[in-house]
Order: sequence, then C-alpha cells, then structure tokens
Amino acid sequence: MADHFAKIASSCGADMSMPAPYSYVKRVCKEFLMNEWNSYWKNSTTGKRTKEILPSANLDLLISNKYVIYLLTNHGPFPAYLYRFILSVRVVSKEMLTIT
Repeated sequence: MADHFAKIASSCGADMSMPAPYSYVKRVCKEFLMNEWNSYWKNSTTGKRTKEILPSANLDLLISNKYVIYLLTNHGPFPAYLYRFILSVRVVSKEMLTIT
C-alpha cells in the first residue's frame, strides 16, 4: 500500500493527505501534553515538598478518589482548612469575638 501511494505521489506530483487513525492522534497529543506538563513541572518554583515525592509529572499515580486527595493534600472539608477561608462557623477564634 505504501509503494502504491509513493508511485502515485511521484508520478502526479500532487500533495496527498492520508488521515491518521484516531489512536495515533490521541497518542501524539498525550505525549505532547505530558512533555509540556513535565517541562512546566520542572521549571516551576513552587511545590518543593511535592517535587520531593513526585519528581516528574506522570499518570502512574493518578488518584481519582476525591476523599483520598482531601486526605493527602489536606485541602478539603476540614475545620482548619475551612477556617482559613472563613467558611466554618463551628471554629471561631477569640480575635473574631472581640469587638473594638
């Protein structure tokens, strides 16, 4: 099949487009995005502690359970975290109760 297209291209001299399979396009896009993510990750100045655990960006340790992510990152519906954004009513400090 490749020889056939090569013969046609050399004899006609016209550009021919041959569509790529969806799986190929998907793989190329995924590789490109992973390379971009890795370069961004390595050039980033923040997340030093996270970089000690995860030195490069990859999908091997992808966690899709939000409760596990809450626990690992400590960013979730925890009283201390909610208090930082004044979203928790149960946790009230003495500074908030004083009236000046």
